[in-house]
Parts: sequence; structure tokens; C-alpha cells
Amino acid sequence: SEAVFVFFDNLDSECSLLTNHNHKAQIFLVGNQQSKSFTLDALKKVATRLCLTKNNIILKTKKTNDADFVKSLRKSVSDVVENSKMKMPIAQMADIARKMGILVDENSSECQSGKEKADAITAEIQDILRYKEDQLPLQGQIWKDLTSLEKEEFRLRKVGSENIEKYKSDLQVQKEELRQRQNSYEMSPAMTCFITAISSPGIERCYFLKWMRMNLDNVSRLKLSGLRQQYKEKCKNSENKEEIKEIDKHLSNSSLGTEHFFREMGQIYEASVSLPETDPRRQQLQHLPKLCAELLLDGFALELVDGDASNIPLRWVSDVLSQLNDLVSPKRKIRVVTVLGVQSTGKSTLLNTMFGVQFAVSSGRCTRGAFMLLIKINELSKWETKLLDNLTQYFKQTEGHVYLVEGYKEEFSNSAKSLRREMESSVVNQLTAAADIRRGMRELDKIKENHTKKIEKAVCALIDECRKRRVQMGEKELDKEFDKMWNETLNKLPSSFSEQQTTDVFTRVDHCLRTNLSQKGSGACELLSKKRLRDCGQKPFTHTDENWRKRAKREVKKLWNGEDHVQEVADRIIAACTQFVTEKIERKTNYHDTYIQEILLIIDEKLENNQNVKTDIEFEVSLKQHICGFAARRFEEMHKNFIQENDPHRCLMKNKEMFRSDFKDVFHQRDQAQKKAEEFTDQCLKPAVEDFVNRSLGPNIVDEMRKCKEFSTRMSFQYSLLKDLPSKKKFEDYLNYSSSYEWYIKNRIRQQIEERFSRSSVTFEFEDRHLKSSISSINDAIAKATEGNAVDLKALVEDICKELGDKLVISQTALDSVMILNNADKEQFAHWLTVSVNDMAETLREKFKKMTFSKKLEHLHMNPLNELFTRVIGCGKQCPFCAVPCEAEGKNHKEHFASQHRPQGLGKYRWDSTKKLVTDICSSLVDSDNRFRCDATNNKWHPYKHYRKYFPDWDIRPDVSSKASNYWKYVMATYNTDFAKAYHAEPADIPHSWKIIESKQAEDSLKESFPIK
Repeated sequence: SEAVFVFFDNLDSECSLLTNHNHKAQIFLVGNQQSKSFTLDALKKVATRLCLTKNNIILKTKKTNDADFVKSLRKSVSDVVENSKMKMPIAQMADIARKMGILVDENSSECQSGKEKADAITAEIQDILRYKEDQLPLQGQIWKDLTSLEKEEFRLRKVGSENIEKYKSDLQVQKEELRQRQNSYEMSPAMTCFITAISSPGIERCYFLKWMRMNLDNVSRLKLSGLRQQYKEKCKNSENKEEIKEIDKHLSNSSLGTEHFFREMGQIYEASVSLPETDPRRQQLQHLPKLCAELLLDGFALELVDGDASNIPLRWVSDVLSQLNDLVSPKRKIRVVTVLGVQSTGKSTLLNTMFGVQFAVSSGRCTRGAFMLLIKINELSKWETKLLDNLTQYFKQTEGHVYLVEGYKEEFSNSAKSLRREMESSVVNQLTAAADIRRGMRELDKIKENHTKKIEKAVCALIDECRKRRVQMGEKELDKEFDKMWNETLNKLPSSFSEQQTTDVFTRVDHCLRTNLSQKGSGACELLSKKRLRDCGQKPFTHTDENWRKRAKREVKKLWNGEDHVQEVADRIIAACTQFVTEKIERKTNYHDTYIQEILLIIDEKLENNQNVKTDIEFEVSLKQHICGFAARRFEEMHKNFIQENDPHRCLMKNKEMFRSDFKDVFHQRDQAQKKAEEFTDQCLKPAVEDFVNRSLGPNIVDEMRKCKEFSTRMSFQYSLLKDLPSKKKFEDYLNYSSSYEWYIKNRIRQQIEERFSRSSVTFEFEDRHLKSSISSINDAIAKATEGNAVDLKALVEDICKELGDKLVISQTALDSVMILNNADKEQFAHWLTVSVNDMAETLREKFKKMTFSKKLEHLHMNPLNELFTRVIGCGKQCPFCAVPCEAEGKNHKEHFASQHRPQGLGKYRWDSTKKLVTDICSSLVDSDNRFRCDATNNKWHPYKHYRKYFPDWDIRPDVSSKASNYWKYVMATYNTDFAKAYHAEPADIPHSWKIIESKQAEDSLKESFPIK
């Protein structure tokens, strides 16, 4: 020490510690003369022995106040420090401290190792600019050129009249060339040492980065301080813009910090990613993102935005954050606090103060760009609570931002109301149809019951008459008497049922059509009157415009895209309505007006979804007439078949032999218990059980298919569909997907269902489960009815049917037919019924085993294909430019979007001058200065950037990267000639970058576009 200040109240004159002459330090005695134990003699003896002068003795007397005493003490200390000849750096003090046995933190092996590695790197720095060019070459001009290309790739400011996709392809080629130049550099010695050092164990790595930061600060400080002073002086005069710009450039070139080394590491990684996956150079550098993620966890800042090039190395930052998420998840969550502001506003200082972090601040080095830092906040629960409370209060204010929340709430409420209205309308229509049909069936059942009772009464009368004759009658005599009675009874029954119940289907359909078109104005009604509905729908539909100008205009449009889109729309609508009619006919029910109303609703929805294809009222009327005429013809046939099938006379004739058999059994007084049990089982229970299984199997198949990841969401289905197409390597699949989307989707679902169920026992397991459930319910009903108070067989059967009413639907007609003329003991009937039910179970089980899956689908009440199609097809809207389907879930959404848009040539568009297919992609066009025209714009040119003026419900986002649409680029490049031949066009001019896309890259593009795990 240079000096030792001894504070005392009572000084011992023999104090050996003070009188030891081995120490070299000056002695200063600071005493309190006011103390009672203070003795002046002891002070003089010690001062004489130590040879102290008056200046070395400082006393606090009564006359000296505290301020003067402190001032005197401070002056003595200052004089000693100023006149000291033993000054030395702190680093040299560490050596002395070590010799004296004092522990020094820097002497640890980790700290020394980190210091040595940092010194080895910074010792080579002589000229910062040259050092950066030699040791950190990838972040120089190459990186700045890459930045310019990436900005142009998104802004498309210089494209001019050149084809956009070719222009973007050329930009991509230039980027690849720059990446190749980066890969041509060997990793510099400095970067090799740096990466090796940060790969060290945790504490040593931290020491290394601390030493690096201090060393680099020392290297940069001297030169930058002068430049910054010049910069401030020049900024005072706004006329010196060029000089300011030049000084700013020197500031950037002369700054060197750890962020430059990490920036170089990011460029090394991004350049390596452009190499093939099997390249050893790429594989050797795959660990770099994890290294940086670990540093973030250790509390070091990582550069997000390069302040010199004003760019973000997206792949590098994304992979680092991905690794960070893997290290942090799943126990912890990451929340982001961002500070934005212009330069020199104290952003780093603010965060450093708030969170105790160490963002780079202006310590003589220019700190540009944006940095990110990870901090643990597990001990900040109170702060977090306070923050959430503040946010709650913030959103309670009636400010503009609250409108966003209220807007979303309003949108959700409107969607819910809309969904409810649609569901109510649909349910009401279906219930109305079901109620009307059921009402008609009740009338039929009542007529059948009356006819059956009259037959039963006539048979009973015949039995009494035959018994009164007291003559033995053989089989022939009984048959003769029965036939005579049967004919006489039938002749007495009304025979005009079919004429009374028949509906004029064409008249009803025409009324529904006129009601639907009544809102379209008088012009629609006039068009309807020109043609009879009965004459419509007999020939294939072809739309022809009456007006020659419209027709000529449409022919010109056909030259543009090679197809008549109006006819295409009509064909798709006709196909959908035809399928609807077929499904209704397969149910073998009676006609109802709601069937036509649903068809008209389908037409209106399809026309609404194809608003990009302009149609007029003439087209709509002729299309609806065609479809309604065709449907009315099919429904008329269905209605006649229904009437004929349910005609009471026909039903009686169908059961004639059963009546004959029962007549003979009753006449001969035979016990009918077993026979009636078998009839009841075969004619009533068996159809009801099969109906129950068929009603339950459809939902089972849908639920089983929805367990597959592919059918879990609309987006999952779309991703799976597109992913599967390249593996088949069949052009026809791409063609059908592009030109007949709905048909292809249905075909795909049909294949998936058949593949899942045709070769497995899953369907039979479902059927067997429902069969066992039904048999159990029947046996329980028999047991309960037997224990009841049924007086006869008819009451017993009615009790059984009542118990089964909630589960099985038993035909009343069949039941009435079985129960007439019965001569059976109810106990014996119950016994034989149980036996018959068990036999029926085995019979049905064998039937289910042998029946093919396709045959089973024909009997289902709910078509799984249609149900799954409705779930995955979404709203059915297609992009107005490339016709890619909307991927939003459900139907009630205000905006449509697609993850990947495709070249317009796949939608049959070609250039009118060359007839070549178009390669433009609308996700690129909406970010350019190009223009479009269509029916919506009245064929006037309109900028793609403002497409939402005419298509406000479509959200077409620019591609986030040049690889975003790689999937469809690959498809068009691979099948260019095939599409041209199918569309009767010339092959497109495929950009070079499209031709080198491989199937693996196309699949990776899908994975990036669809967030499917």
C-alpha cells in the first residue's frame, strides 16, 4: 500500500503493529481528541518512534467541525495518491495479490482459457477494415448484393414489361450465384477460432465472449471516437449530406464487435444451406443454430437485423429460434418485448436498465440494427401480474384498438347467427318434407289397415260358413272357396287410389321454379314462358347467347383462356344436381317440393361461388329450366314407382298366400305360435334391425375416417391431397385436380373410404356391434312384455313393439299383415320368437360377412362420401385469378385464402398472341405493378395491387419466399407439354429456376406452406 490511515480513540505507546519497520507505506494517524481515553503523550511517543511529521497527524478537536475535518482528511488522501510513485495497472495488482495469497477470479483456468482464445483472435487486428475483408468476407459486398436482390424479389420495382416469374427466376439465379461465391470462401482462421471458442463448456464460453467484447471495444474506441465527433459536427449543418453519408460509411466500416462474428457465422450457415443436403460442408455446420440458441439461453444477445445491410438472415434466425424453442419447450413459454425507435434514443439503455441485461450501447462503437435477448422471468410473477392488470385496464378504455376486439366479437356473432339461420332453414325444410311424406304414409297405412280388416272379416265369415256345412273339405275345396271370397272382397274395395294420390310433378316443379326466379324481375318470367318445362332437360345443356355481340365477346374470351368458362360452370352445376337427384331416387321415397327447392339452392350457391365467371339472367333461367326439367322427369318416375309400390291393392295381392295359409290354419285349428313368431321376425323385426344397422353404419364410417389425420381438418386434407399427387406420377390426376376439382375430391374420398374398409373387418365389427345391441334390445323387450298383463298375442306384440319404438322402426303394414287371423298361444309365441330372433341374428351375421363393401354403401341412410366431402370442401370458392380453392375452414368466413397459389396456365389461361400457357402466379402479381382485366372490371385494366376493390373477400398474400410456390412450379415444369396438349395450347416458357426444382423441394414447399405437424 502507498499509505495507511490509522483511526483511533486511545493509542497504545507500545503498539508493535505500528512500530514494525518492515512496511513501506506512509503512516497517517487520525485521532479523536475529544475522547476521554485520548492521551497526548502516547501520541507523541508513537509519532517520535515513527518519525512522523505534523502533516501525518490529523486530529479532531473541539474547535474543528465535521466538514473541516473531512476536508482535511480528503486533502491528505488526495496528496498521497497524486504523489505516489507506486502506481500500476489492475492486471499487475493481480500478480501481487496472487503472491500475497489473495484469490483473484481471473486466475481461474476457465477465465484464462477464454482470455487466451479471445487474445488470439483480436491480436491479429491491425486495420479493422482490412481485417473484416480478410477474416469476415461473407458479410461484405456479397451480403449487401444479396440484400438488394431479396428486396427487389419482393418489391418488383424494376420488372417493367418482363414476365414476372421469369424475372423472379433470374433474380433467384443471381442469388444462387452469390451463394456460390460465398461457398467458394474457405472458413477464415478467425472464424474457425471463434466457433471453436463458443463451442467450449458454458462458463469458459461466457468468459471468452466477455474478453472478446472488451478487446474489440478497445480496438474500435480510438478510431470511432474521432469519427463520431465529426459526424455530430456535420449533422449540425444539413447541407453536408454527402459528407455525412461518407462519415457514416466510415463509422460502419470501422466498427467491429462480437455481432460481426455472429453475423459472419450466420452467413456461413445460410450459404451452407444452399448446398445439397448430402454435402459434407453443409452437414458440418448444422450445429451452429443450436450453439447460438444455447448462447441465448446463457443471456447473450443475438443480432436480428443487420444494421449495415438492413436485412434479416431469415433462414439463420428461424433455425436459431427453432432450436431455442426445442430447448425451452414444453415446460416454458416465450414472450416477446420489443422496443422500436430511431437511432440514439436509448433503446438499449432502456432494456439494460429495466431487465439488467447487456445490450451493446454506444461505448464508442456504432450500434445499429436490432438485437434479441432471452431472459428468465420465473421470479417476476408479481411484475407479470402487474403487467396483466395494466393490459386489462388498457383494453377497458374506449380507444380505437378496442374496435379490433369488438369487431372480431361482432364478426363471430354474425357468423354464429348466420350459421344458426342456415341450420334452422335446412332443418325446417327437411322436417317439413319428412312430416309431409310421413303424413302421406299415414294415410296409406290407414287405407291398408282398413283393407286388411275387411279381408280379415271376410276370411272369418268364410271360416264360419265352411264350418257350418259340417262337410269334410279338402285343400282344393278350401282354395276354391278362398279365391271366390278374395275376388268378391277386392271388387268391393275402392280401386281409384292411384289416381287420387298421383301428383302432377311437372306442375309443382314449375311453380317452385317460378317462385325462385320471381325475385329476378319480369325479364326472367318472360324467358320462362318461352319454353315448356316438360321440353327441357332432354338433351345435353349448351349455353348460347341470343345477343350476337355477347356471343362474339365470349368467343374472344375463349381465345384468351382456350375454354368456355360459362359452359364449364354449367357442367359442374349440372353434375352436382344430377348426383342430388340420384341420391333422392335411391331412397325410394315420395316426391316433395323441398327436393326442387334444395336443387335451386345448390344452383344459386354454385353461381355465387363462381362470380368471377360473368353470367346473365338468360343463362341462369335456361340452366335452371334444364336442370328442373331433368329432375322433374326423374322425380315423376320416382313418384309413380312409389305410388305403385305402396298401392293397397298391390300390397294385399302380395300377401294373398299368407292370408290363404292363415285361413287354412284357423279352419283346421292348428297352433300358429311358431309360424307367427317366424313371420313376425322375418317381416317385422329383420327389416327393422337391418334398417337400424344401415342408419348407424354411415356415421360410424365417417367417425372412423375422421380419425385419420388427413380428414381431421380442411387444411390437413388439402395438404395430404397435394402431397400424394407427386408420388402417383400420373398427369391425369393433376389435370382432374386442376380442371374438375370437386369431382376429383369426391373420387379421392371414395378411394380412401374403399381402401380403408374394403380389405378390413372394421365394417363388419360395426355391423356386428349394432346387431348385438338390437338383439339384446329385442330379447329385453320380449322378457318385459311377457311379464306384463297382455291378454292375447296381439297385445303382447304391441307391448314388444312399444318397448322397441325408440330404437327399431317396425312397419305397421307388415305388423298388421302378420297379426291377422292368428291362432297362437302367447307363451308359446314368446318362446318361438326368442328362437327365431337368435336364428335371425346368425342369418344377418352371415349376410353382413358375405356382402361387399360397395353393396353396403348402397343401403346406408347417410352417404359417408357426401358427409366427408362437405367437411373438407369448405366454402367452395376459388381464387379469381388461378382458381385455387379456398382453404378456410367451414363456410361462414368473410375472407378466403390459399396457402399456395399456382401458375395461371394450370387454369387454362394462355397468351392470346402466342397461345402459350401463362406462368404468372397471382401471389407474385399482387406485389407488382402489373394490371389485369376481367368481367368484374368490365374488361378495363386494373392494378393487381388493388385487386381487393373487385374481390374484397379474397386475401391473396405475396409469397414469403421464392420457394413458397415451388410445388406448383414443379408441377407445371414437369407436365408443361401435357397441360398444353390437354388445353389445346402451346407449352409455356418455363423459367430456368423452375426446371431445376426436384420433387423433394416441392414437398418441402408444401410443408412450409401448410402448418401441419
